Amino acid sequence: TPEELVMNYKGVLQPSMMCSEETFHALESFEARESDFLIATYPKCGTNWVIQILHEMVFYINNKEPSIVQAMLEFGRPEKIQTQNEAPSPRVFSTHLYYDNIPKSIFEKKVKTLLILRNPKDTAVSFFHFSNNNFKSMKEKSGDTHGKLGNVFFRKGEIGDWKSIFSESQSKEMDAKFEECLAG
Repeated sequence: TPEELVMNYKGVLQPSMMCSEETFHALESFEARESDFLIATYPKCGTNWVIQILHEMVFYINNKEPSIVQAMLEFGRPEKIQTQNEAPSPRVFSTHLYYDNIPKSIFEKKVKTLLILRNPKDTAVSFFHFSNNNFKSMKEKSGDTHGKLGNVFFRKGEIGDWKSIFSESQSKEMDAKFEECLAG
């Protein structure tokens, strides 16, 4: 049901698949640092693109090996907040949170914040296409997006059904190669 897809946190609907009330409560203990970077955006405004670029720049400038790009502050399990608190600086985060719901320590530590805005009409169109994208529509457009190989990439649209994809001989070949690799 639609009610199961969203949760209400402080008057704002959040995707329950990505967010939990426990994570929001854990966010209250988030320890921001002056060396942190925060990208604040509305969904479908280029968040992933910008965070990847900023992440690479920050680690290149600081001559550090890039770490894993952090997910949105509000997404994921509550335990991740403690992990993020222990992560070495510099750290790059992103959020779709409303201003009032952003952890207070971000303001107290004067975290460098990049606010990304996009034409609302473009955002609405992007969100519409994102929301209506499903396996069937991707398969129908596979020739346009993947050329002649489109039909190879988009088969049944089912996950975890490898046994019906491999023939018996392919399965035996894969098992033999697996055993060979394990043997050293």
